[in-house]
Amino acid sequence: MKIRNLFLLVTLALLTVFSSCKDDEKDEPEAPVVSANINGNIWSSISRTATYEDGLLEVTLVGTDGSVIRLNVEPLLEGYEEDSYNLTYNSTANFATYQASPGGALYSTADNSDNTSGYPSFNCQSTLEITSFDSDAKELSVTYAFYVEDPISSSVKVITGGTSATIIPVEDVPTTPTTPTTPTTPTTPSNSGSLTLDGGSFSAMYITGMSSYGMLQVSFLSTDLKTISITLSSTITPGTYNFSEIGFPSVSYTNSSYQSSTANAGSITITEHDQSAGVLKGTFNASSDGTSSYSQSFVFAITNGSFVVTY
Repeated sequence: MKIRNLFLLVTLALLTVFSSCKDDEKDEPEAPVVSANINGNIWSSISRTATYEDGLLEVTLVGTDGSVIRLNVEPLLEGYEEDSYNLTYNSTANFATYQASPGGALYSTADNSDNTSGYPSFNCQSTLEITSFDSDAKELSVTYAFYVEDPISSSVKVITGGTSATIIPVEDVPTTPTTPTTPTTPTTPSNSGSLTLDGGSFSAMYITGMSSYGMLQVSFLSTDLKTISITLSSTITPGTYNFSEIGFPSVSYTNSSYQSSTANAGSITITEHDQSAGVLKGTFNASSDGTSSYSQSFVFAITNGSFVVTY
C-alpha cells in the first residue's frame, strides 16, 4: 500500500510540472501579424494604428524590418465609412506611401495606367476598402491593393493585403501642455514643428519621428506632398552638428514631382533627446547649391526649422 501511495504522489508531481510548463508556453509573446504581400513577398507588421478626425483617416503599419506603409483616405462621410476608395496619383486626399527604411526612398501611389508594374494580373486601379469601421469601439478593418513607385529609380511595388487597427482620435492627443498637478507627472509632447522652404511657407500635414536600426528620422509631409526628412544617429546628444551628404546627420528634400536633393550645407541643434521617453527636440537650417554628387540634385533652402517629436 505504501508503494502504491508513493507511486501516486510521484505521478501527481510530474503532472504538476508538465502542466506548469504548458502554462509558461501560453505566456510567450504573440508573433508579428502578416498584414501585406509586397511584390510577392510576405510582409509582417509589428504596429498597426490609425488616426481619424473630420473625415480624414490615416492608417500606419510599421513592419518588422522597420519599413512603413501609410494609407490616407478623405473624406469619410458619417454613416458611409464602410466603402471602397480609389487611391490616386499625385493626390492630397486618397493615396498610399511605402518607405523601406527611415531616410530611404519614398514610394507613392503612382499613375499605373500604362500597366508597367510587371504584374499583369494586378488590377491597375489602386483601392482601399474599409470592411468595418467602429468609431465607438475604436476598431477598424481594411483591405487594400495598390501600386507605388519610387520616382527616382522608377522601382515599383505592388502591395496587397488587409489588417485591423486601433483608431486613435486626434482629439485624444494633447496639443497643448496641461497644467501640472501635485505630484507633477511629466506628459509626453505631441509631434509639432515648422520650417520655411525657399523663402515661403511649408504647410505641414504630418510631422513624424521614427527609430530603427540605429537611426532616428524626423519627417515633414506637406499638404502638396513635399517631404523633408532628417536622419540622425539614434544616440545623438544635445549639441550642434553640421549636415553631411554622407552619414549622419543628413537632410533631404523631395518635391511634389518626387525629385530628391540632399543638403550639402547647414546644421542642426539638438536641444533635448530623452532616449528612455523617446522625445527629440531641435532646430535646423539646411540648403543645397545643386552641386551634389547625387543624381537629380537641385537648389533648395530650409530656414527657421524646428521640431518636437516622439518615436
